[in-house]
Parts: sequence; structure tokens; C-alpha cells
Amino acid sequence: MKKSLIITLLLCVGFVKAQISTTKMNDLRIGMTVSEVEKLTQIKITNLFNQYNVTVKGIAYKIAFAATYKNGQFTPDVLGVVMTSNPSIKTLSGIGVGSNLDLLWNNYHKYNIDLTKGDQLSNSKQLQRFFTITDQENATKLQFELVDGQVKEITVQSYNPEECTF
Repeated sequence: MKKSLIITLLLCVGFVKAQISTTKMNDLRIGMTVSEVEKLTQIKITNLFNQYNVTVKGIAYKIAFAATYKNGQFTPDVLGVVMTSNPSIKTLSGIGVGSNLDLLWNNYHKYNIDLTKGDQLSNSKQLQRFFTITDQENATKLQFELVDGQVKEITVQSYNPEECTF
């Protein structure tokens, strides 16, 4: 009994830590500086115009930096995009990779959402769609890429008009 309680508590703590919101995925937060990202990921960012594959606490992400306009030029200097296709990380509503379109509608129909049609994936009849929640207050978007109605990848990104994402 005591052992099962400890396991349940550990699973709950792990679930609470594995969270996606409109501004972050776990510890990767939109707007983080390069040095904050380097410290968290333990990798050296050498080219801010590249996309990086990183792992934080066992979860794989793709990240990219956003440029801000300073001194007459755009300079990539803050985290602008975080993506994952790991099914263990979920939104605060429990939506994650593998969830379906019905769950997205049921959980987010009250928010500022957009459903767009993507491409038909090459050599198949699979349909790609994007379900996007816009957070105007934080100038971010939470996007779910769906293939045949199932979430395949989740992206949190900045859309501030003063930034460019590379």
C-alpha cells in the first residue's frame, strides 16, 4: 500500500512538471535569453539562425530563436519557437501528442482558435491540419499539428510583430 502511494505521488509530480501552456513547454519559456537556454539545455548555441534539437529532462524538443529589432537591425536573441512530438508532455487540459481533434474542440472552443488545412502528405492520403490558439495578451500561439485528426506535434511560438522567427 505504502509503495503504491509513493509511485502514485511520483507519477503525479512528473505529470505536473510535464506541462505546455501558450508561453512555455516545461522549462523552455518563450522569450528566454540565449544564455538561459544554454544553461538549461547544456549546449552551446553557435548560430542563432539555426533550429536546434535539444533534450530537457528526457523530453526532446526543437527550438528556434526570434529576432528583435535593435540598433537598426534584427538580431536573434530570444527563444521564439519550441516544438515537441513527445507524447508524455501535455497541456494543462491534458491534450498531447496522440489526442484527437474532438478533444481540442471540447477543451478550447471558448478561446481564440483557428483551424487551417495543411498539405496532403506526400505519397499518402493523410490530411494535415493546424489547430492554433492565439494568446494575444502574451503575443504567443499554441499550435497543434494534426494528421488525420490526431495531434502529431505541438508548437509554442512568439508572434510579436516586432520579432522575426528564424
